[in-house]
Amino acid sequence: MAIIGTLPVTLQNGTTADATQVMSDFNFIVNQVNANALPTSFVAPGTLINVQTFTVSGTYTPFSGATKALVFQIAGGGAGGGTIVTGPGQTAAGAGGGAGAFLIGYVSSGLSTQTVTVGLGGLGASASIGGTGGATTFGTIFSCAGGQGGNAGNAVTPPNNSGVGGGNGGATSGSGTILVGARGQAGQLGFALSTASVVNGSGGNSQWGSGGTALSATGLGFGAGGAGNGVGQNAAATAGFNGAPGLMIIFEFA
Repeated sequence: MAIIGTLPVTLQNGTTADATQVMSDFNFIVNQVNANALPTSFVAPGTLINVQTFTVSGTYTPFSGATKALVFQIAGGGAGGGTIVTGPGQTAAGAGGGAGAFLIGYVSSGLSTQTVTVGLGGLGASASIGGTGGATTFGTIFSCAGGQGGNAGNAVTPPNNSGVGGGNGGATSGSGTILVGARGQAGQLGFALSTASVVNGSGGNSQWGSGGTALSATGLGFGAGGAGNGVGQNAAATAGFNGAPGLMIIFEFA
């Protein structure tokens, strides 16, 4: 169906409309539509546009168009405590390492390049307290402290708990907006019922991992504490088990 009749045509006001006049009006409409249309590259504010994950330390560079972010991060877990030499009728059970701290932080504007540090899991040491887990940091904006190492197990006559406290979990800090901040769970004491029944202290659980136990001695997942070691009578000194490493995930928004 034709929009108009044959041109030229005389309008009711006495003027004559020809092809030139019609195209001029059409071009005006097209220009107005283009002037008010959104570009094809337009992304609505608040749209999730990218996710970056750091399992090792590095440099965070914002994705093109990202202006704000949610930062999820967890620190490394502490290692479990080792055991000293035991004699006849003695046992030793090290305490578990604490889990690393966890946080969810919000950067509402001014998102910029940051140095990212992902904490390593603490390392076990022979006849000694376990190593502390490394801190995970997002520049100076957000920081999670690593879990502390569990104490070494002393040589005792069972039944006895053999040692002192497990490692405390890390805490959160920073200059940014922390939406959720959680201290890591502390490690547990080891104990012995007899020279043949020794239970090493479990590592602290984290939001993203399970603490080490007698069955899975190293911290699992991310941020969990390692288990302490446990030995019966007449045993050499041992090291505790390592904590799990940290992690950072950054959700970027337009």
